[in-house]
Amino acid sequence: MNIIKQAFEDRILRHLFFAVVIYVPLSIVIAFETLAFLNIMLGWNVILAFVPVVLAFIFYNKSLEDNDKQQDKVILILLFLSWLFFFPNAFYLITDFIHLGGEEFYYWGQLYSPITYTENYLGYLTLAHIFLGAFIGVFMAIYSLRMIDIYLINKFGNMYSTLIIILIMFLSSIGIYIGRFLRLNSWDVLNPFNVLEQLFDSLNRFSFEFIMIFIVIQLALYYLLKPFIRIND
Repeated sequence: MNIIKQAFEDRILRHLFFAVVIYVPLSIVIAFETLAFLNIMLGWNVILAFVPVVLAFIFYNKSLEDNDKQQDKVILILLFLSWLFFFPNAFYLITDFIHLGGEEFYYWGQLYSPITYTENYLGYLTLAHIFLGAFIGVFMAIYSLRMIDIYLINKFGNMYSTLIIILIMFLSSIGIYIGRFLRLNSWDVLNPFNVLEQLFDSLNRFSFEFIMIFIVIQLALYYLLKPFIRIND
């Protein structure tokens, strides 16, 4: 009950929870308007992005307690690993912008003719829906990672914390790649050999480039936005 009370007292977590509560029903309403299952999936993706926030919050508050018992240390390790497996779901929402490829916002009538912008109401509705989901997802990612980062700084110092954050971004980028292109989910980690087999079979130049791009994106977003995240506010 104590952790639930702390959750309701945390201003950022409370706002993120309400963002999910609003975004998911809104996704259903938009799906009826666009007649596209994509909008339902966007709502589901935001729910998945909220999971690492909850796990990081529990982990962080648990780490502030007296954890001398071996059982408490095991719980912290399990919480951290669970957070790590679900963390890519938050930044994954950025990749949902690829679905805009199916929308037509402009066209050329003839070569060298001016661009004609279409009055594509449903296209802009989808754009706004994806943007809002990605915005919420990125904020969730930064918030949950900030809690982990503070723990790492207190435990290992700034230098080692930075190295671990880079490693986390690397693993997260692999997770985003797996989710987007191999169509696997966080719970598929329960069958790790299947995940690794599919991952290694898919590795090529593009996968390397994609992973590197998302390492840079995640690091840039985190270090740009983390000064605005206040923990236990």
